[in-house]
Amino acid sequence: MGNSKIYLEIIREENSCKNNGDDFLIKLFLKQNLNQTMSNYTTKRISSKIINNKCNKLIELLNKSGKQMSRQEVLKKIKEYGLILSDYLLPSKIKIELRNIDVKYLILSLDDHLVHIPWELLFFDNEFLCQRFNMGRLISTQQEIERASNDSFKNISKNSSKKLNMWIIANPVNDLPAATYEGKELFKNISANKNIKKIIKAELNSTITNEKIIGNIRNYNIVHFAGHAVFDEKNPELCGWKLLNGNLTAQNIENMSGSGALPSLIFPNACQSARTSQWDINQDKNSTSFGMVNSFIKAGVNHYIGTLWDIMDEPGSQFALKFYNNLFNGKTIGESVRDARFELIEEGEHACWTSYLLYGDPCQKYIDIFENNTLSGNSLSKLDNKTLNQAKTIDYSNSTVYQENSSQKRSEKIDKFEQNENYKSCSKYKKFRSIFKNKQLSKNLQYLVLLYIISGLLISFFYYLNNEDESQKPDTWTSKTIKLAVIFDKTSNFFDIEMQYILSNAIQIQIQKDYPRIVLIERTEIKIIKEEIDLWLSKYVSPEKKVEPQLLLADILLYLEIIKAKKIPEVAMRLFYIKEGIILKTLVEKFEYGGIIDQKDNLSKNLIQKLKSLYPLRGKINIITDNEFCLNIGKNVGVSINDRFRVVDKDISFKINSIEADTSCSIIDKKNLYLKTGWRVEKE
Repeated sequence: MGNSKIYLEIIREENSCKNNGDDFLIKLFLKQNLNQTMSNYTTKRISSKIINNKCNKLIELLNKSGKQMSRQEVLKKIKEYGLILSDYLLPSKIKIELRNIDVKYLILSLDDHLVHIPWELLFFDNEFLCQRFNMGRLISTQQEIERASNDSFKNISKNSSKKLNMWIIANPVNDLPAATYEGKELFKNISANKNIKKIIKAELNSTITNEKIIGNIRNYNIVHFAGHAVFDEKNPELCGWKLLNGNLTAQNIENMSGSGALPSLIFPNACQSARTSQWDINQDKNSTSFGMVNSFIKAGVNHYIGTLWDIMDEPGSQFALKFYNNLFNGKTIGESVRDARFELIEEGEHACWTSYLLYGDPCQKYIDIFENNTLSGNSLSKLDNKTLNQAKTIDYSNSTVYQENSSQKRSEKIDKFEQNENYKSCSKYKKFRSIFKNKQLSKNLQYLVLLYIISGLLISFFYYLNNEDESQKPDTWTSKTIKLAVIFDKTSNFFDIEMQYILSNAIQIQIQKDYPRIVLIERTEIKIIKEEIDLWLSKYVSPEKKVEPQLLLADILLYLEIIKAKKIPEVAMRLFYIKEGIILKTLVEKFEYGGIIDQKDNLSKNLIQKLKSLYPLRGKINIITDNEFCLNIGKNVGVSINDRFRVVDKDISFKINSIEADTSCSIIDKKNLYLKTGWRVEKE
């Protein structure tokens, strides 16, 4: 299948109504682009009454019995209606062309009177349109549209300092465990992938108010909502997202139009979040809202993904996770939706994939960094070993450590020596370059000078290697990452296992955010670890194919226990130092009723302070130049810009001005400041 696209433009012909406005004519165009000088069209006369009846019956049937019917029964019903609508709406000529055309993308350009029809589910040639093509909807309307530019998703890979801000709102009413899991898993997947974290800054909230969403939604490029949606066909301006203190309604979004750009992508993963009636603009073409889809698109949103009917919680969550996995691995948004459909089809759990549709250009990408990256195809939810070794959250069950051989290490030393700034800036190197620019020197003299330079560089080189070998001795001062595993009490009667897991995850999220020196190790998959070890020990695996599972061990265990007090429950947190088997600290925090995710700051504050006091940030000076000096620690162990350090046993204090993964530097702002490599430093 090619990479080209085609437009299916469908317009209701004005002044073509008969039978008191019930019957009308539609024009259908298949175009390579919307700006063709001349286009051929086909007409079809349809009855709005029949169409509306079929669409409403399909949705009502699925809402009432979709959760009770089997997957096969649901698909059978959808196919029946898809066939009826296909025969009723599409002329045979259009069907033949769609069947034979070799394109990847089908873009629907729809009249605003036709948006309520599930065009994606037209069924012919034994498949739905949304299976055959990557699809998206573009709408023509008389309504006034917000023109505020929101191009922040474009060319994101060409500017590494630019990030997409993503807001995940999960289970705000606190009655959908699957929505909580969805938000938590999506946030964790983004945080666990180092490459994704470079370009996406995600924030997760649970308990949230209408006012907070209205006041903050413009700060984000992507908003994902997992919860309940409200559909009110008679009062579409009251359609919205269900919150504890009052819903976010279509009218709220309508009122925000014209005050600045809204997010580029809105994905409310909720029941009937994309359902709408036809947009009848006859009475008031400026102020009327026809639901959340209409209001968001009018306000300037580029892409909107939602559902047409009620969906099952768990399959719906899986669709969302698979969609973002595709999108964040560099696929177009249309391809991401379609591939998520196929992944659910292959798993065969439910037919909820038929409920999703996309408004906006399906050909656009939000991330394209993976075109020059080896991560293409990796799953965010099923990370492979290579990705896990780069991630801050490490899956204990899949982590295997491989030792480098000595030749690889020496090769790395040579590469490091050639890139060393002292090597590049040394006087011999500069002299070498200046001499060979002087064309008046004789060739013999040039060769003698060259021999002298090479001899000096070789001496420096072997001196460097010897020093590197010395530096391989254990360094007990410099801070390293700390591997921490969180476990919890599974015998408590106060909370079920799911709630305890959410609490554990909330604390881990805050630790990752406030103390990046901590590497979190997942300890829930002990069964998988055992299977991996059993496989290694098995006599049925040939010796040459065995790989010893050198699993990462935690340095510290954080044991959580929920204690039922008289009125307010408490969370007991105990830090165990595994090597010596001692308790480092016991903390007890009050646990308020309400959203767990929103309490992560209070629950984790004292814990993080204690970790920082137990493991102070330390390093050594390893590079000194005329203008700055650098430490052997950086972002990987939690160093931040403007952090202040002091030199141990010296009256010297300094501020960090620049930072990289494994190093951080400070500008020398005092004359005659004496410094020496190897001096120890500690964060103030």
